[in-house]
Amino acid sequence: MRKPLLTLRRIGTALLAIALFNPCLSRAERFEKNGFSYSIAPPSSWVVPSPAPINASFHDEPDIRTPLNDIQVSLFGEQPEYYVHYQMVALQSSGLEKISQISISFSPEYETLTLHDISVIRNGQRIARLPQANVDMLRREQGLEAKLAVDGQVTALIVLSDIRVGDIIDVAYSTYGTNPVYGNRFTMSLPLNHPEGIGALRLRVVYPESHKLQYRMINSVLTPAITQEGRGRTLEISNNNIVPVKMEEDVPLGFSMFSWLHISEYRSWSEVNDWAMNHFSAATNPDPAVRQLARNIAAKYPTLKARAAAALAFVQNEIRYFGVELGTSSHVPKPAATTLTDRYGDCKDKTILLIGLLRELGVEAYPALVSAQSGPGIAKRLPSPFSFDHVITHAIIDGNVYWLDATLRHQGSNLDTLGFYAYGKALVVRPGARELTDMSFPADYMNRNLHHEIFTVTDFKKPVALSVSRTYHRQYAEYVRASLSARGLEAIQKDIHDQLLRNYPKIVTAGAAQVKDDLERNTIEVIVQFELPDFLKYETGRLRLEFNPSSLVDATTPPRVLARQFPLALRFPEQLTHFVEVRWPETLGIKLPPLIENSDAFLQFHSHYEIHDNVLLLEQRIAALASEVAPQQVPQYLERLKKIRSELGGSLQLAVYNKEDVSNRYETEVKKYFYFMEDSLERARRKQIAVQLISDDVIRAGKLDNSSLLQAYMDRAAASTLLDQCNSAVKDLRAALKLDSSQMSAKRLQADALAACGNHRESLQIIDEVRQKNSTQQMLSLRARNLFMLGKYREAEGQLQESIRLAGSTEAAQYDLLWLALAQLRQGKTVDEKLRELALLNGLSAENWPGPIWLALSENTSGEKVLREANKQPMEARLRRTEALFYLGQQALAQNQADKARNYFLQSIDIGASPQWEYIFSKLQLGQ
Repeated sequence: MRKPLLTLRRIGTALLAIALFNPCLSRAERFEKNGFSYSIAPPSSWVVPSPAPINASFHDEPDIRTPLNDIQVSLFGEQPEYYVHYQMVALQSSGLEKISQISISFSPEYETLTLHDISVIRNGQRIARLPQANVDMLRREQGLEAKLAVDGQVTALIVLSDIRVGDIIDVAYSTYGTNPVYGNRFTMSLPLNHPEGIGALRLRVVYPESHKLQYRMINSVLTPAITQEGRGRTLEISNNNIVPVKMEEDVPLGFSMFSWLHISEYRSWSEVNDWAMNHFSAATNPDPAVRQLARNIAAKYPTLKARAAAALAFVQNEIRYFGVELGTSSHVPKPAATTLTDRYGDCKDKTILLIGLLRELGVEAYPALVSAQSGPGIAKRLPSPFSFDHVITHAIIDGNVYWLDATLRHQGSNLDTLGFYAYGKALVVRPGARELTDMSFPADYMNRNLHHEIFTVTDFKKPVALSVSRTYHRQYAEYVRASLSARGLEAIQKDIHDQLLRNYPKIVTAGAAQVKDDLERNTIEVIVQFELPDFLKYETGRLRLEFNPSSLVDATTPPRVLARQFPLALRFPEQLTHFVEVRWPETLGIKLPPLIENSDAFLQFHSHYEIHDNVLLLEQRIAALASEVAPQQVPQYLERLKKIRSELGGSLQLAVYNKEDVSNRYETEVKKYFYFMEDSLERARRKQIAVQLISDDVIRAGKLDNSSLLQAYMDRAAASTLLDQCNSAVKDLRAALKLDSSQMSAKRLQADALAACGNHRESLQIIDEVRQKNSTQQMLSLRARNLFMLGKYREAEGQLQESIRLAGSTEAAQYDLLWLALAQLRQGKTVDEKLRELALLNGLSAENWPGPIWLALSENTSGEKVLREANKQPMEARLRRTEALFYLGQQALAQNQADKARNYFLQSIDIGASPQWEYIFSKLQLGQ
């Protein structure tokens, strides 16, 4: 429908004055290629020399630069003549392809092309390329390739050889003529900046004073100069050193990132309406075939609204979208009867047919010109037919306004539930129309998308069933219907599967998807069944189930460009709701998070939990409250997104053990060991007893699958090891490894348990097996302790040095340093200077525990002083005394004071700090 705007990729100027063009082109030569003609000639006499190019550099510029663009237009002939000169240079190799392929499009139906010059300027030397250039004339119908339209455009393609980084490509050409549909009124739009840097830009229009040109600047403080010579005028605007525009995604429809100059001879939208009326009115004349079709529709549907919906559905679905937009056909629609006979047409053809049907049915209806590209931005422009690129229908039924798009498909059957496509402004083509009409959203309009996920747990040994239902409303429903029609249900099912894979990597489909389509309500529901193996994660007597509302996560994903200079568009009006339903095999008795409901200027968020017997329900909803975010408000908006994302989804931790039975056994066990001193030792032992009893109950119940059962054995074994029950731990770990012999975590625990039992050689064998697959600092540290207890102090020393290196500045490194000091002492050495420096770097000092132990080992501080330091923190005193007594005992052994060492070890054991490795090693050392 629309002649493309002149863009900076098609416009420009030459480096030198016109007099310096190739002298061999002294007269016009005409050529033909592939049935289309072009000429080679000097520019017309009205063209004035171009300004000097400026090869300015810009920060963060792209791979090409435009030193010069010069566009000149003459309105003195019967048709406008456009003169275009540009220079482009590749700054790096990625830009060579862009500058070496010269592409000039024109419509031979009403335009002619004249090439003036194509040259390459290399190291200041001009090399003429036009005389030997191969000019291909290609009718490459991009619209036809998309099976949408034939627009008659021809492309003159010149591919330049031997183009290098730094070469300046200099191109000059002219086109003469314009689409006769515009009559003799001139209008054009020119961007004044571009994603590429521009050195010098000029636009010059020469015209007789009979052309009453108006101009308007958009996003620019420049002002054209208008001069008069005799009965002619010149409008000229120029600018230099134009920085590249950094393009941003997700800008609102109608917002321009560029500066523009608009020129038009239309003084008002009323004049544009008159132009459109002249082309559209005749096409809607009554026709017998259209009248009969309307009668058939009226006979089938009882109400005016239902008849209008049926007429719309017919034109949308029975008339194929295809346009033959040659010459005036780009803007002049076919008669409604012709479109009905052809069974194809473009937007204006289909609109005219729909209007013809509606009027025969008694509906007041008119064409409405809109811009799918600029939306409400057309209101900022001067009145011009160029402002529009699409035609829809404005209908009034029972006093209500409907905007109907005959080119859409897969809409519903009820006019009140159709998706609304907000173009912002429209020119309704009807008698007396003087202004643009606002296209506001209908009252209470909302594009809704509802996701419902049902997790059903029937047996802990079986995969969790997941039923996913996605219900789409209005625009979303229409998108999904179109996708189903084009791609099929299996592709939609795969899309959903792929999306869920991000959160549930082991998810598998379980049966074919289903579709429920309600055209009256304009909703469509897609239902897909899945299974989730290994979905329930065992954590000490509880099964954890995590759910992640992927649709809301996607909706709250920040834009790729965060530091913005342009507004950020929001999907308004939109509401996304995600329901999670968990069906558990037992009654749920858990505390629920509080209701969350808050709003700001941009978003509304709602999160609400409910429990009904054995069913948990979570509803989370996000609604857009604005259509855009101003650049200065983007940081605030991003913080809001971050906060919402932290509140999305959730998890359940549900007990699978008998709480009452475990509680009773726990009280009995606790009374055996404790004096109810509220310190860290008692808390640690109580924790291990609780883990042991819970794991015992879970194992005996036998409800879990092998993966969870294995974890329960490991939990019980770890607790038993720290409760001085190493033989029970070894037994549990053997049972665990029968379930999965490759489980490295179980083998690591087995090494711990064997070390606690004094089976240091067997522990070393397990450690070496594990280290072949996953060597960790903890494994090195345990290996060193085993070697130490076997009396292999020199080997232990080497292992500890490597463990310290891996541990970094952590508490683990500090305790490894204590063992390293012991290893040196047990070899009859003193703590060396290198080890002292390492201790200092790791924060071992008198002020921080276990620094006092380090001082005792390295400086021979008295044991009494270390024990006094251990008692300073009552909560930690028993644990610290256990540690101190073990290391002091080892120091005494190194000093050949066996009785003193024995006394220290006995004191360490008497504290009863069984969840402490120093307690375990004190027992083992005493046994030796």
